[in-house]
Amino acid sequence: MNRRQYDGKQAQVQRCCRAPGGNNGSGSTSVFGPAIIFEGKEEAVCSQVASAAQRRLGRGNGTNQPGAVALAIDPGRLAGLAAQIPRGSVLVTGSNGKGTTCRMLAEVMLAAGLHPMLNHEGSNQLPGLTATLLARSRLSGQLPRDERAIGLFEVDEGFLPAILPQIARPRAVMITNIFRDQLDRYQEPDLVTGMLERVLRKLPAETTLVLNADDPRLAYLAAELKNPRLYSGIADTRPAGLVPTPAPILLAARDAAANSATGASSTLS
Repeated sequence: MNRRQYDGKQAQVQRCCRAPGGNNGSGSTSVFGPAIIFEGKEEAVCSQVASAAQRRLGRGNGTNQPGAVALAIDPGRLAGLAAQIPRGSVLVTGSNGKGTTCRMLAEVMLAAGLHPMLNHEGSNQLPGLTATLLARSRLSGQLPRDERAIGLFEVDEGFLPAILPQIARPRAVMITNIFRDQLDRYQEPDLVTGMLERVLRKLPAETTLVLNADDPRLAYLAAELKNPRLYSGIADTRPAGLVPTPAPILLAARDAAANSATGASSTLS
């Protein structure tokens, strides 16, 4: 099968998998779109075939395409798989350091006796997360039962609004940092910060927010939310004598700001 034939077959499968009129004959629909004829077993088979075909044709390592096929068959497939993880999921997003953070958290979870499920390949968008869970599922479309399993997923910050509706009740959302990164996709950091605040406001009140205290864009992100908060940062371990003392003018400015906030007047000399 050459590439043109492969692309044609893929389009044909996606068309045929959808039920006529947007339902499966029972008239049922889901919040993610029309109900689909195929069930989990067929999805798993189609996704595995797509992954093998992608690798054989030299079009990547097959970490995204299975998820794309499954989502074409059932747009809510990730939600169905994520709901089967007994300990829920933790999402890690931000501009940089997501993969490294996930690997460190995985070691902590393993030491605590948990079995973290990671998207090791770095496919951190919606099809990639779906493919990660499909790769762990049986041909029945169900994940193996493991009471100690917990999802630990690196998430592209631009895809967080699309992923959170499918992982609707994450245990925690960690944001590493926000930098001027991939300007063609995300433009200015302030736009990304605003997008993240809108997304966080839709989280359940019990989801813990883990924020970078050293990033001023994140330290007070969506400060009005009542969600539990934890902060990460780099501790200053230098001896006290080696820590630079703030210049007097900076100390005076700090005191002036504090006095102004309480209604007192202060003059810098």
